[in-house]
Amino acid sequence: MVQWNGQPVAGMGQMDIVTDKKRLRARMTALRDAIRAEEREARSRLICRHAFTLLQERMQNMPGKTVLVYVPYRSEADTRLLIRDLWQAGMPVSAPKALVKTGELALYRIEHEGQLKPGAYGIPEPDPQFCDPVDPASVGAVIVPGLAFDRDGGRLGYGAGYYDRLFRGYEAGGLAMPFRLGFAFAAQVVDRVPTDEGDVPVDRVVTEDGAL
Repeated sequence: MVQWNGQPVAGMGQMDIVTDKKRLRARMTALRDAIRAEEREARSRLICRHAFTLLQERMQNMPGKTVLVYVPYRSEADTRLLIRDLWQAGMPVSAPKALVKTGELALYRIEHEGQLKPGAYGIPEPDPQFCDPVDPASVGAVIVPGLAFDRDGGRLGYGAGYYDRLFRGYEAGGLAMPFRLGFAFAAQVVDRVPTDEGDVPVDRVVTEDGAL
């Protein structure tokens, strides 16, 4: 069933939802790319500070659990300060590696930036030669990238479905779902994100203005 803002929409076909997502992706990509580099850096620092505070509260009762963090690419909000803060606080950090053939994410522990190298899409990813694999059951929180989010947790990704597939794997395997934190600029928060039944929402969204 096609959904809009988390609710079923009668008469709205799959082609309509695909078209809406495509248009929103194009608009939000252009909007994000238009943010000047120095402004993007300043806003990213604020997002990282808000996210770190939230994660400290969330993870204090989950000793040993890792935080899965995406590594930024192109005009994405930069997570690297958050990664460094997590390291400094002694929290385990992991990062995803895209497995193009299966459409899945492999998870690896990272302890310094030298363990990263460009992956299949040019995105910095863990180098399996120098990183230990991470059991998904050990993940307590996930920093989720996206092009757009709404206040109900709706998320517009890049279209490949890697994160949705990861989260559905928790459900299928009977594992506890990790805390899902959308990470984006405030300009990427929209009134509604078009979603369908395969889209997994986030629990919170953090921007330079704070956590929603």
